[in-house]
Amino acid sequence: MTTRFRQKDESLEQYEESLGLPAFEFAENEVKRFLTLPFSALKKLDYEQCAEGVFVLEQFGFHLQRAVNREQSRIRWATESIDKMISGRLHQQPGFKFEERKLQAIRGDDAAQKLDAIRMEHQLKLDRILYVSNRVESVAKALTGLRQAKYGSRQ
Repeated sequence: MTTRFRQKDESLEQYEESLGLPAFEFAENEVKRFLTLPFSALKKLDYEQCAEGVFVLEQFGFHLQRAVNREQSRIRWATESIDKMISGRLHQQPGFKFEERKLQAIRGDDAAQKLDAIRMEHQLKLDRILYVSNRVESVAKALTGLRQAKYGSRQ
């Protein structure tokens, strides 16, 4: 099962490369510096430094969005694969709600259980990345506003 998962993942990686999306490389220290900048240091940044910070964080935000997209596609693949595996047995499962019957069907199938564990792992990763992605966007917007304010004070 994980072999099919890896093959699908590699296929999607090749697709991204065919679109011209490069492997992402960034200056980790620069990203950390701008994300953890204390207010006292923020006030001392000049216009160009603010612009640099916006660029670094927007580039990192792009990287995070690609990571979000990858996790979402992995979750979708696992979910749809599970649904196909258990669809024939779903109506035979005890339970009143659809979700109950689905969980029973997954529990009765080793391959579906493995895929569900993969799905859950990637869902947890996605949940964590989404918060960081939103935080990076917020800091980039704050730096943009500061940059604009500093530009106005230069004139």
